Amino acid sequence: MRIPRIWLALLLGVWGLALAGCGSGGASAVGGQLRTVERGDLKISVTGVGNLALSDKRDLAFEMDGTVLEVLVEEAQSVEAGQVLVRLSASDWQEQLVALEDKVTAAERNVTAKGRAVTSAERTLAAKEQAVIQAERNVAAKELAVLQAQANLNNAQLSLEQTQAATTDPLQVEIKRLQVQVAQGNLEAARQALEDARTIDIDNARQAVEDARAQVGDAELAVQDAQKALSEARSNLDEARNKSPEITAPFAGFITRVNVSGGDEVKKGTVAVVLADPAKFEADIPVSELDILQIKLGGTAEVQVDAVSGVTLPARVTRISPTATISQGVVNYKVKVELLSTSLAQAQSASTPVPGAASDNVTGASGSFLGRGNYGDDGFTQEELSAMLAQRQSGQLRQSAAQLLADLQLKEGLTVTVSIVTDSKANVLLVPNSAITTRGGQAFVQVPGADGALEQRAIQTGISDYQYTEVTGGLNEGEQVMVTTGTTATTTSGQTGQRQGGTFVPGGGVILR
Repeated sequence: MRIPRIWLALLLGVWGLALAGCGSGGASAVGGQLRTVERGDLKISVTGVGNLALSDKRDLAFEMDGTVLEVLVEEAQSVEAGQVLVRLSASDWQEQLVALEDKVTAAERNVTAKGRAVTSAERTLAAKEQAVIQAERNVAAKELAVLQAQANLNNAQLSLEQTQAATTDPLQVEIKRLQVQVAQGNLEAARQALEDARTIDIDNARQAVEDARAQVGDAELAVQDAQKALSEARSNLDEARNKSPEITAPFAGFITRVNVSGGDEVKKGTVAVVLADPAKFEADIPVSELDILQIKLGGTAEVQVDAVSGVTLPARVTRISPTATISQGVVNYKVKVELLSTSLAQAQSASTPVPGAASDNVTGASGSFLGRGNYGDDGFTQEELSAMLAQRQSGQLRQSAAQLLADLQLKEGLTVTVSIVTDSKANVLLVPNSAITTRGGQAFVQVPGADGALEQRAIQTGISDYQYTEVTGGLNEGEQVMVTTGTTATTTSGQTGQRQGGTFVPGGGVILR
């Protein structure tokens, strides 16, 4: 005979309640139950649902042009760091090296040619500067010519005056007048030649010098450009020599996509394969406008995988969307969290023991029936049930979260519940929310008096989640408070504002769904 699991849970629940009733030291009262005030940790969190995504995906691209020689991996294949994934034809690589070496040689020759052009331009500049000196000398000669013409004019005028005083021969006088006119014409021509030498000739010579200097500057810039081209050519050659026609895995992971096949002609930068790290995950969740201001970058978070109830993994907030998504009037912001580690030893518990029940030191998601693998649809046999109950009672059936997760393999797309911690208190006094009443802003609890009768006491409270409230004053550890009948609240070493997955069984940890 096999017993369905739902009946198993009910049977364990009845057994746990009986055990809790027998082993609890707390008194009971009509309409309620006394609970002992204990210390524990309290966390307030904002919760959302999302899906796991691989956070470290790497596009592995070719470093050069070429022909794909062979593809050594396929999609979903696991690879080790340094493993060769794809190879290009080595002959193509050698041809590229030869081509780059030719470019270096051509660039070196160009630098030499440009250097010679600078030398030629400098010689032209020297010649133009010499022409300026010659033009300045010509000005001095023209000035001397003007003085000589002026002297000739003065002599001609003196000779005219002497002739007019010594003779009445009109022919002699006319000859002297013509000599004066010729001398005046020579003087004007000398003066014009001097002006031309001072302006046109010198200006042209000086402009020619400036042009020659500009040509020298252009030639020097051409040398710099040629040297830069040479440097780039040498750098490209060195880079090509340091490159490999092989694509290797930079880290251990698995291939999510293969984009090339043997014989494909590819260009530099073509993505050949996509590699993902299977140990790094992230998830996006929507956070309402009422809660978004409580979320901070770098804040701590906890991620629960729906497929593995009761297991909590640490995470941190890595991105908060600056823009909102509005759907049917509802405003949400996308928040990204990244799992800090998938180390099994760091896995935390999502369940809590029940005070007053027999303790079996189960950490977190371990329960009476964990670690058994798939149970099937037929439930348990009577013999199996009896054996497990005996182990539960003797405390022999225990399993840590690390053991539970020994074979856990996270996958992209798994549904997760993310709880981003916005406030937390450690080792504080905790009382169930159902034990507290409020009037006029003052919190009260009922405690047993010296005569056993209940009396009302005012308390001071701190943070609170859906189940527990921090008590900052008015109660001491070990005192008892009255809790409304029907509450399933339990104090623990670590409480959180996010309800964990699983079904609570008094005294029995958590049964994973």
